Amino acid sequence: MVEDQDLFALNQTCLLIDGAARSAIYDLDGGGVFSIDSRAARLLKGLESGRQVAEVVAEIEDLDETGARGYLDQLVEQQIGSFVEPGHDRTKIEVKPKEPELSFIWLELTEGCNLKCLHCYSESDAGKINQEVMEYEDWARLLEEAREMGCRSLQFIGGEPFIQRDVMLRLGPRALDLGYTFLEVYSNGTLIKDSDLDWLREHGIALALSVYGHEASVHEGVTLGKGSFGRTLRTVRRARELEIPLRIGIIGMSANEATLDETVSYLRDDLGVENVKID
Repeated sequence: MVEDQDLFALNQTCLLIDGAARSAIYDLDGGGVFSIDSRAARLLKGLESGRQVAEVVAEIEDLDETGARGYLDQLVEQQIGSFVEPGHDRTKIEVKPKEPELSFIWLELTEGCNLKCLHCYSESDAGKINQEVMEYEDWARLLEEAREMGCRSLQFIGGEPFIQRDVMLRLGPRALDLGYTFLEVYSNGTLIKDSDLDWLREHGIALALSVYGHEASVHEGVTLGKGSFGRTLRTVRRARELEIPLRIGIIGMSANEATLDETVSYLRDDLGVENVKID
């Protein structure tokens, strides 16, 4: 005969999840997550199988019954589990796994770039221009596949995406026709023409730009492109005039870290760009 307080069960809404280093109890009703060590996990797994406290404790090194019952009492106080009668229903709440969903994609149209920024993760430069391996039809098929997987947002990136201007000008409207609701181009801003800005405004496509300093010497010390500061700022001003959704990203590094605050102030206060962030 099983004595009172010899059987224990987690609540039906509390799940024991094993991890690589530690485990956890997920309280799906209260919303809490409780990290537990390997001894607690072994204890609870044994008890969840319907075995008695003393029987399970005997199999766990460095755990005595007094300590185990004290721990279980704490779980009762936190309303995570309880001591139960024989025949207790240990069925857990059904958790339906969420189907994986693709929500955002980056289309790296080219590795080519007219600048050679110090921090560039892909080491893009002019030497990689015209080395693209995907054409419009390839990108269009990719857009269709991503849309079927649930994607609604995309960003055109590079290298410098305006090097692939002809492809991008066709892909933007195609994505909108497919049902994409957010499109953005991330550019260095130096190759953008007035006609490109008109295209962005016409289709409601957002623009993101990289700026590294509030002075040409700082900015161009990162881009290694003479005149790039002036061309990028022209794009900033024109985008603001046309009310194109605009954000600016500043990559902080040793070459510009001393002027980051001044750069943010310049972009926000002098140029009127509200969305400015430092990475």
